Amino acid sequence: LLPVSKSKKLIIIGDLAKAMRIQGGGSSHINPARLTNALECFKKEGYAVSFARGYDKDTAQEDANLVQEALSLVEKEMDDNTVILFFMGLTDAFEGEGFDRKNMAIPGNQLTLLEAIEKKANRENIAAITFGGAPFDFAWEDKVSSILHMYLGGQAVGAAVCDLVSGAKNPSGKLAETFPLKTEDFPGYRYFALPHDDIEYRESIFVGYRYYETFNIPVRYPFGYGLSYTSFEYSDINVSQGEGGVTVSLALSNTGKVAGAEVVQVYVGNPDQGFMRSAKELKGFKKVYLEPGQRTIVEILLDDRSFSIFDVNSDRFVKVKGDYKILVGASVKDIRLSADVAVDGVEIAPDKDRFSDYHKAQEGGMNISEEQFYSLLNKEVPRLRDRKRGDFDMTSPFGEVSRASLFGRVVRLGVAIVFKFMFKDKKKDDPGMMMVKMTLEEGALEGVISTSGGMMNAKLCKLLIFNANRQYGKAFLQLFRKGDKM
Repeated sequence: LLPVSKSKKLIIIGDLAKAMRIQGGGSSHINPARLTNALECFKKEGYAVSFARGYDKDTAQEDANLVQEALSLVEKEMDDNTVILFFMGLTDAFEGEGFDRKNMAIPGNQLTLLEAIEKKANRENIAAITFGGAPFDFAWEDKVSSILHMYLGGQAVGAAVCDLVSGAKNPSGKLAETFPLKTEDFPGYRYFALPHDDIEYRESIFVGYRYYETFNIPVRYPFGYGLSYTSFEYSDINVSQGEGGVTVSLALSNTGKVAGAEVVQVYVGNPDQGFMRSAKELKGFKKVYLEPGQRTIVEILLDDRSFSIFDVNSDRFVKVKGDYKILVGASVKDIRLSADVAVDGVEIAPDKDRFSDYHKAQEGGMNISEEQFYSLLNKEVPRLRDRKRGDFDMTSPFGEVSRASLFGRVVRLGVAIVFKFMFKDKKKDDPGMMMVKMTLEEGALEGVISTSGGMMNAKLCKLLIFNANRQYGKAFLQLFRKGDKM
């Protein structure tokens, strides 16, 4: 469906078309020098535009009036010369600094509206313009014909959307992360955001595409993926070894009708030698701009580190001997060319017996035993979930310490009242308020002292620790006899 010529009429639906998501939530917020939304830009470029808000970006609740307005607009304006641009995605209310997302879902009101629109207009006439700072669920992709994913595009994102939709610019981006099919497919799914403060990265080196590729886990969109308005042909791969490393060269041609850029990606396919290692790793890439019909030679050098692993015994990277595959492609899944290369180096002993859990895939992310994880770390690991009276100190989080005693619960109540007064004009799910609340709740007491503006001082925090660690009575009175010495 994309690009869309100016001879077409546009029906633009979505709160995010007017109140655009341009940046992340939390401390990354800045005040833009100027800001124009996509709606204004399309009108300025000469498109015939009609608009309906459709949903409230700050909530997942459906607004019947907004929905009806959007559906009525589609019924009234839709014809063979009209394209629907549906703006959707995550906003500050659903992802941001200081609080965790519970799942990959986008707001339900957006999905419900999209489904209703798709029933009234053929999906071939609908393009989704999406926003967000991290992967989310694209299970609705069959409701639209095209998806233009803008991530967080900054103050000029409205103009950028217009340039890309109109074809004035060719979208040439590639995903720098994997978009899984579902939350349970994440390698660390079993071990993240548990009801306690211990977060163990048991997946070790199997992060992102390294996990999905090694264990053949299907994904929605693979690492390095991205389409454009043109096409590219890869050919004539040549691999040579020299003093500087392995040089990979290939011919790249723009076989389409418009100028565009391709990100040539070089992966190293590692031999299976029985020790923990990703099946495939990105070791080089280059973005190449080509006019229609233009052909060029692309060269990428792979140094010794491209064939190395970190050896914990010698505390350095070592090149591993073996027969490797050089894989050149448009994404980690879309491999266009390959070649073999033999590399000299050290031999690594197999570890399948010792770390058997790391050599197999499990439903619901990796299933790594505590024994194997701690053996891999080879060091003592603090267990915060085992913390008890006597273990609390200034590195303990305010939320945990304040719940451990009657005195702490009283202080906690007082803080809640002050907090409510400070944010009396804010909604409960306001991203700024959630960030401050979670920073206070999960932050170490020593950090709370410096960020609370004097509301939580060292004396009060020490009192909280004292009460969390001890029983009342003589021990509590003893605090005042000793003064501030604890």
